[in-house]
Amino acid sequence: MAFTDKQKEDIRRIAHIFQNNPDIVKDYYQQIKDESPDPQLNEERLTDLWKSDADKDREDWTRYNIWTRAGDARYDIKHRGKALSETDLGTMSGMTLGVGSGLLKIGQGIGEVGGIGIDIGSDWLSDKIGTDIRTDTLGFIEENYPELEIDTFAGKSAELITQYGTGYGIVKKLLEKGIKKRGKAYLKARQHARKNYPTISKIAEYGAPAALSEPFVSTSRDVTLLQAFGLYDKPITRGDDISPAEKAKNLLKQKLLFGAEGIPTVGGISVGLPVLARYVGKKGIQVGGVASRTAGRVIDPVARAITGKYSPLPPALRQIRKGFEKVSDSPLLRKIPPVSDWRLYSIKNRGNLGEQILGGLNFVLSSLRTNAQLTPDAMDMVRLSEDTIRTVRRSVADNLEILSNKVHTLADEMVIAGQKASVASAWSQKVLQDDLLNFITNPKMSSDILPKGTRLAAKRIRNLLQGIKKEYRKVVDESGEAIDGAFRKDLDEYLTMSFKILKEGPGSVSAETIKEVAKLYATRLKEIPEWKFENPKAIQDIAEKRVTDLIALAEKDNMSTARLIREAGEALEKDVGFLKPGETIPDIVKKLYGQVDDVRDRILDTAIELGSTVAKKRMYDGLAKSGQGQWLFRDADELVVTKGIKTTLEPINIGRKADVDVAGNLNGLYTTPAIKKAIEQGSLLTDKLVDLPFYRSFLQLKGATQISKTILSPVTQIRNVTSAAGFALANGHFGRGASLLESIKFITRDLFIKDGKFDVEALQKVMAEVTEEGVVNSNLIQREIQLLAEDIAKGAGRSRITTTDELFNLIYQSKPMQFLTKVYQSGDDIWKFYGYQFEKSRMAPLMKSLDDVVKYHREVLGKNFDVDAFLARVGKKSTDAVTPADLEIAIRKVASNVVKNTYPNYNYVPTLIQNLRRLPVGNFVSFPAEMMRTSANLLRYSINEMSSSNPEIRAIGAKRLIGFGTALLGVDRGLREIGQALTGVTNEELEALQRSYVPSWNKQGPLMPISREVNEDGEVVIRYINTGYQNPYTSAIQGPFYVAMNAINDRQLRGQRLDEAMFKGIMEGFGALIEPFASEAIFYSALNDVTLRNGKTEMGRDIYFEEDPLGDKIAKSIHHLMWDGSLKPGVTDQLNKFAKATANQFTDEGKDKFYSQQGKEYDITDEAAALFGGVRIYEVNVNDSFRRYEASKFSKRITASRKQFADGSDGIYNYNNSKQDIVDYYYDYQLRNYRIFSDFHREFKDAVLLGIDPKELGRLLLKRGGIIKSDIRAIMTGTFNAPQLPAVGPRSRFAEIAKEKNMSVKDLVPWQELKEMRKKFLRVPLGLTPGKVKDFIFGRLFERFQEKRQQQSAAQPVIPITQPQTTAATPQVATSAVPGTDQGLTPTEMALLSPEEQLIKLRQKGVA
Repeated sequence: MAFTDKQKEDIRRIAHIFQNNPDIVKDYYQQIKDESPDPQLNEERLTDLWKSDADKDREDWTRYNIWTRAGDARYDIKHRGKALSETDLGTMSGMTLGVGSGLLKIGQGIGEVGGIGIDIGSDWLSDKIGTDIRTDTLGFIEENYPELEIDTFAGKSAELITQYGTGYGIVKKLLEKGIKKRGKAYLKARQHARKNYPTISKIAEYGAPAALSEPFVSTSRDVTLLQAFGLYDKPITRGDDISPAEKAKNLLKQKLLFGAEGIPTVGGISVGLPVLARYVGKKGIQVGGVASRTAGRVIDPVARAITGKYSPLPPALRQIRKGFEKVSDSPLLRKIPPVSDWRLYSIKNRGNLGEQILGGLNFVLSSLRTNAQLTPDAMDMVRLSEDTIRTVRRSVADNLEILSNKVHTLADEMVIAGQKASVASAWSQKVLQDDLLNFITNPKMSSDILPKGTRLAAKRIRNLLQGIKKEYRKVVDESGEAIDGAFRKDLDEYLTMSFKILKEGPGSVSAETIKEVAKLYATRLKEIPEWKFENPKAIQDIAEKRVTDLIALAEKDNMSTARLIREAGEALEKDVGFLKPGETIPDIVKKLYGQVDDVRDRILDTAIELGSTVAKKRMYDGLAKSGQGQWLFRDADELVVTKGIKTTLEPINIGRKADVDVAGNLNGLYTTPAIKKAIEQGSLLTDKLVDLPFYRSFLQLKGATQISKTILSPVTQIRNVTSAAGFALANGHFGRGASLLESIKFITRDLFIKDGKFDVEALQKVMAEVTEEGVVNSNLIQREIQLLAEDIAKGAGRSRITTTDELFNLIYQSKPMQFLTKVYQSGDDIWKFYGYQFEKSRMAPLMKSLDDVVKYHREVLGKNFDVDAFLARVGKKSTDAVTPADLEIAIRKVASNVVKNTYPNYNYVPTLIQNLRRLPVGNFVSFPAEMMRTSANLLRYSINEMSSSNPEIRAIGAKRLIGFGTALLGVDRGLREIGQALTGVTNEELEALQRSYVPSWNKQGPLMPISREVNEDGEVVIRYINTGYQNPYTSAIQGPFYVAMNAINDRQLRGQRLDEAMFKGIMEGFGALIEPFASEAIFYSALNDVTLRNGKTEMGRDIYFEEDPLGDKIAKSIHHLMWDGSLKPGVTDQLNKFAKATANQFTDEGKDKFYSQQGKEYDITDEAAALFGGVRIYEVNVNDSFRRYEASKFSKRITASRKQFADGSDGIYNYNNSKQDIVDYYYDYQLRNYRIFSDFHREFKDAVLLGIDPKELGRLLLKRGGIIKSDIRAIMTGTFNAPQLPAVGPRSRFAEIAKEKNMSVKDLVPWQELKEMRKKFLRVPLGLTPGKVKDFIFGRLFERFQEKRQQQSAAQPVIPITQPQTTAATPQVATSAVPGTDQGLTPTEMALLSPEEQLIKLRQKGVA
């Protein structure tokens, strides 16, 4: 028998284990040879080994024990010297072994340092004393020290990080410790060097730990970085070719080379890479700026021309607009209540069908509107309030971050001043806490302790707080008088407290804390006379009750720190004497509530609390004023009296905030229940789901997969920046108007620079402006993930079940994750900032007065500009008092409104989408929803602007429309045509490539060919880019059209009628439109693969097989969920590919290079373009793809179909079949095979169209199992190879059934009908729809075919004129080979082949 590779490897392993007992090996070998299903080691012999005292037996027994514990793969690596890549260990196991190998190599490197001294020393001493005492310590280490062959990327990375990173970290800490002991003079000299020679100092600081550590941790097996790049050769450090002394000297030289390279390589790369990246980025932006200005110079005159004085377009648009207005004002439509009043109707208005219908329509529309149940103006007030709070949070948090970063600087300064290093850091932290709090809360206090940069940041916070408190006083006391003493006392107390329970909910209070606080509470109760002599059990019970009541206070709606302190104090006063004189809240209650001692949190919470109170007060006052008589009413009957609508109204009742009646002017007014709920709660339908611990676990998995594929993916991070340029293009934001470089500077400084060294006043002023206007911090993906995390945290706080919740929050709230999230957000903010500045610059010259602002809002944006609210904001009583500075604020509002409605913005996502993001369907559902909204707005704004009476606004509208059209249709088309011009790929070839030879995720997007060549093996290789990934309008807006058009084209190629193809194509396009909202979420799709789909992906790939053992199924399923199921961070695969491509650059031997699963060598250019440019270059080897995938798929499908028929599993051999049943089953079998042949024939034709010789394709098919020559002939000629008739001989299945039924086979099987059917199927051309096949077999189509065939047979045949065959890679059709020309074609080919197929046939024959 032939042994499998696994059996051979098992025998070799057993032979290695039992080296001294070959009989055990022979017995195992014989079992395999005898085909034993489960070969086992001889237990009697194992027992003998265990009992034996012989050294050789003990060695074998020891190896056997190691093997049983380690398993096959680990034993092979550690003891048989096999490479990691030769085993089946996964990524995590490989990384674990890599860590172990790194630690071993550290030990080996240190041991070799000692060995060098011993071998060189013994050689020197031997020469001196004349006696040979030379040693070979290095040879002993080489021969006996354990070595692991780690050759996978993940394992090697773990090994290198462990080996060199450990040494680097230890030396770095030792150097830092030594520096602190060097004293004041050295530290000053170091600071002087940093200041005067910053680059050299940084290189030295980064490189010194490497230079000192690498000589110790490197081994004789390792090469330096420059040696790896081939700049010079490594000396011989291993083997027996040289003497031990020479080997030791060479190794010493090698280790010194490691040290010498440390500073220039590690230090230089650490310092140089960021500088290089900045330089390249700056130059790239400058080139883009030139292109933008050039485009502006071209487009601006065009835009003015098409909207100028003599252009017919603007008047035509105005007439169309008037026509729509006239239609909407027609008597028929006037009978329908205004749409703005629909929100006042309710589906519960029983007895009035009209009101119920309008109520139902409003319910549906409210889930789709960006303003939900509120009016657009009211929702704008809500958003302004939220933006104001975000601005306060941002301003305070940014300055606090500067303060936090200065702590370490302050500690260094204290060390220099003579403080003891061991206490300096802790001492400086305490001083900073106390001095900072006093400085910020006391406007008259100065500080000499805080460094200058820290003082500036602290002063900005102090000024911000003073401004908020000033507004706060106005809210509390409209006369503006000082706050009375009692309130000031509460405020001072409040300023120094912040509670965890208000942030994280009652679930944050642990059972241990409750128990401890109850015990302390009982102790204090015993000191009160009322409870002094009470039963201890009763005291403990009442203490526990009081603690529960105190926790319940924190669960109240709109609870603030100040209110919680006040109400907790009132509750404690019920037990007279519990509170000590002057005590507001005792320490035990602070402990229960989780008082936060960090001054940063206390200041931030204070600022947000006060700022939120002011913002909410303004918002509620604005709502009360604007909604009166529209959707707010003085009593429950005003709506029916004034508008005749019978909806039951309810009074608004909003509680106090920070002890202030913020909604005093709104409370008591009446509105509909839906609007009341929107104002008071703002809740979603899915809020209840979030409270369920089990459901939150699903949300965590959804959030984790989304994080992995976006925030933790470098490619996606880069695409987030580059693709957002499409929004600027679509708005016409190119040319002169704003600086992209300036936008990048502001956003990156806001992201990275938090040291207070430069004047950040301007930065924070600008960032506060764009934050308050709601322009930035609204990235769709980042906000969706952030809100998922907040939903999980909120639900956890209510449920007290926080195990997995805490884990998720720990990961998401970690500093690295928060930083990466900010980076992702910044990529979006750069372009919104740019768009905002551009829009401001082009609106400023056009807005001469407040009337212009009002007019633009009304005519273009379709909304009212609240003049009264604006005047209140700028502190003016009339429009006459408005200054140019005030007008600039109004222009800011215009610009921000345009950007917020034409650039995707999460704050405008409707409630339906907000609910969908919490469900296990859809992935990043907010993005396609926003793309639809903003695209519609772009079109509407453009048309409205082009209808304006102002020629400059008309030109802006035209430019916006041109930009939108270019982004939507022009970019992808232009790139495609550029690619086609450079490569010579035709439209037909590109369609064939996309139809048959690209992966599923590239089937619908626009492709740009970048090269087409014939490689050294004569194979056609095409490289292309899917430009849709760089254009945000492609997937969401163009995508459904691509799907529809491709489906129509594909169905027509298969012979469907145009009307039928269009209908089904449009349905597929609609499916693509709703797919982002209805498809399975990433993780749940993977979960369904291993459960509902029984181990198969949606694309049909096997995850596990039915015959696999249960343990294997579980292991494979977990692997699929964790890695294939998208929990694996995108950075893992992307860095893996880049590292393999880098390694290939230094590998000459092909067998040693890294290849993809498709057999393609990893290319450094492709991987660098993906990792650093976000552009993935795809490569298709058409020959290889045809052989490996298409031919294989055809072989499997046709073999399975024939086997299924032969087995009778499709029902043809059913005992109860009638003759008609047999005919039907045979027809279905023929039709199934026909579809398989048709699909493959299309792929065959596409391969020919792409330049592959049909004969070569035929040779490829001959090598495939399951494909017979008649199949190949059918595929090449385009006619169906109908399957054979079922057997009816004496030993056939039909004969057996006939015998059982006591009848003849002839009476059982309708043989003549089956024979006639097969004959007709043999004539059917491939590519018809099932309906046309049926017509052909049973109807008129076959008759017409027969008539045409007879006519052509009678005609005089034309002798073909043979011409030289053109190069297949670039097919050119001869003039004579046109539809209608029959030269070179048989009558059958003329009858059956389409014009396109006739051209292919002529080319195959050398005629065309």
